[in-house]
Amino acid sequence: MLNFNTFFGSSPRVRPPFDIGRRVKQRAVARRYAAALTESVQRSDELEDLLQKLQELNTILLSSAELREVLENPLFGLDNKFAVLEAVFEKLAFQDYLRKFVRLLVENKRIAHLPEVLEAFKKAVDEATHQISAEAITPVPITDEQETDLKQQIGKMTGKNVNLQKKLDPEVLGGLCVIIGSRVYDGTLKNQILLMKKRLIEGYE
Repeated sequence: MLNFNTFFGSSPRVRPPFDIGRRVKQRAVARRYAAALTESVQRSDELEDLLQKLQELNTILLSSAELREVLENPLFGLDNKFAVLEAVFEKLAFQDYLRKFVRLLVENKRIAHLPEVLEAFKKAVDEATHQISAEAITPVPITDEQETDLKQQIGKMTGKNVNLQKKLDPEVLGGLCVIIGSRVYDGTLKNQILLMKKRLIEGYE
């Protein structure tokens, strides 16, 4: 049985950033676009619907190299790009202001950064709806009872409603790893073995 009280009593580590300068710049740009989209929404209850539609668009882009090529390649004119987008807009039932937002990303050559914009917008939605996203990584599925307990512990720690995403990874061997933003609470057996090896090596130096 996982003891979440003990688990969250330990100090989290911070995930090291990848290519710090480039990532910081991309995130700063993404936050500006996400903020502009958030401000264009009149009612807070529309935010989650917009988030879902952007996630659907991102899934389509990730699955279609041809579509990404058209939207990102400067050899294709804006008229051609917008014409291709219209079919996607109709399929996903995009609102007018969301269509304008995506066209703006394409026009400003930022559509390739949609994942970063989506991440920033997700944080804005969480903030507006008093939610927080967390990811739980385990080698085997956790029970409903464990999931409820885990969400309660994260809720107590953050003071927010928890949107928990579960991920299975047999390589962690056992235990649990929880990621909340940049904080990582790693109680996996794999991490414990690595720490033990590190202490043994340091002891012989």
